[in-house]
Amino acid sequence: MKYIKKFDMSYTEPEMQYDSTDFMESDIVEAEYVPVIGYEGKPDIEALPKPFTGLKAVKEGIYIPPVLTKEGANKHLKIYSMRDVRFPMINQGEINKRIYEGLVSSYAERAYAVTERPVKLKRNDEEDGDIEISILASTYMNGETKSSGLVGLPGTGKSTALNIALKKYPRAIKHTFEGGHYIQIPIIRTTAYANSNISALFISFANTIDDILDCGSRHRDELKSSNIGRMTERIINWIRRYHIGCWIIEEAEFFSFGTEKSSSFENIVTIMQETGVFLFATGNHDLMAKLDGNLRQERRLLANYIDMDLIPQDKECMRMITGQMWEYMLPEMKAELTDEMFEEIYFWTLGSIDMISILLVSLQQEYESRRKKGAKNIKVTTEFIKSVAKAKLTRMRKLFLDGQTSAAADAYHQAQKEFNESIEKDKQVIENAKVQAELKEEIAAGYNHYQKYCMVKDSILMVMDEFSDSKIKSAFAYCETNIDNFKHMTNKEMVRVVLERLNHVKSKTKEKRDKKVAENLEEFQKNILGENKEVTA
Repeated sequence: MKYIKKFDMSYTEPEMQYDSTDFMESDIVEAEYVPVIGYEGKPDIEALPKPFTGLKAVKEGIYIPPVLTKEGANKHLKIYSMRDVRFPMINQGEINKRIYEGLVSSYAERAYAVTERPVKLKRNDEEDGDIEISILASTYMNGETKSSGLVGLPGTGKSTALNIALKKYPRAIKHTFEGGHYIQIPIIRTTAYANSNISALFISFANTIDDILDCGSRHRDELKSSNIGRMTERIINWIRRYHIGCWIIEEAEFFSFGTEKSSSFENIVTIMQETGVFLFATGNHDLMAKLDGNLRQERRLLANYIDMDLIPQDKECMRMITGQMWEYMLPEMKAELTDEMFEEIYFWTLGSIDMISILLVSLQQEYESRRKKGAKNIKVTTEFIKSVAKAKLTRMRKLFLDGQTSAAADAYHQAQKEFNESIEKDKQVIENAKVQAELKEEIAAGYNHYQKYCMVKDSILMVMDEFSDSKIKSAFAYCETNIDNFKHMTNKEMVRVVLERLNHVKSKTKEKRDKKVAENLEEFQKNILGENKEVTA
């Protein structure tokens, strides 16, 4: 194969990288490069967003559901939304940094090879169409594979920390050069299966690629009727083809770490050695016990792990986080969070963010329940907290304390799941009632959504055919939700407003496409004039 030693790229300012790109709008985004000292001309590294560290990592990771800050929002939805509040742990910056540095180390020693047999990726996206992948991340040249991870009891924030860290990265990045095209998937995230079911893990890996690339079941189908060895080979090929830099495996304690089974963790070690992919694992203390004495696998799985149990033990940190969450309690029941009240909360929750949010939701539920039964002057005191915590958290607290084993961890997760399901049922009942009330209100006001949509669509299609039904439907839904007084407009005004939205989206899409065409033309002209000195070797 022909190797590309250095790519000629146009750079953007670090603070502007992906600034105008919404990662929630599309899984695949166009690459935007920022210079990284020591790795100049390596697109896989220079297309990665820099991680937030220190105080910025903590601030950026905070998520407060909008319903909690809106006046007049449904009280019950406010209560249940407390479960969606996210306050990062104090070590969030270190977690972000580990993942970024792992990605860089994975990509640093890979070579870029142009294949004469490019892979055509058929996608369902009518705008992008097929993508021809012709540049592979091949020939890994470093025998020392890297790894890291998070170890801790259930409820200590491992998954939340990952969610916060991964928000910074696109799911996939499209690179376009004169020498070829490729898709980079920086991170694949999977969960290990019980009984070391490696086949299920590999199928999950394939499903994730299919989901990101929106290509049906192409990769999953490639694994059908394959043995573990063949599956391992395909995973290696995909990591090279899609420039996968990091593989996150959660619940890694489910692996078998012996070497005698075909489903052993040794298959993952082989993949790491062949590709240089950075492994980031999460697990509980069973994982540590299983690895004890197996230095080869311990070094590859948790050579440099972060102990998440240290955070809940930091009372001062937990006092600060609890105080921040306390600010979003129902205004009518809010009382100052005294040291005595916090000590009671800490005793029952053991500093677990998960249990703290369960307790705060339960306190508000109990307050509302008592109020509906006619109780007056309900005071939120240490005794009130104790009575609710005892009823709601006794079992979970015991499981948390016993969480060194997988059995206790599984039982804890089951209790957590049951609580979340009860909340979801309540939320759905409230949401349905809310939708029904809004529907009645619209009907009473003479507004018929479907009738109005059909009128707008027919009016637009009568005079122009450049917009598809789906685009008109999307524009109508946007206007209905975001344009003030839209439902009270005349038919003529509605058509005008929806058409304005369609043209706005069309112009934005054209602007983006024209920019890419201009960049490609400029690159082509440089090559014709011989300005690009280093293209291929």
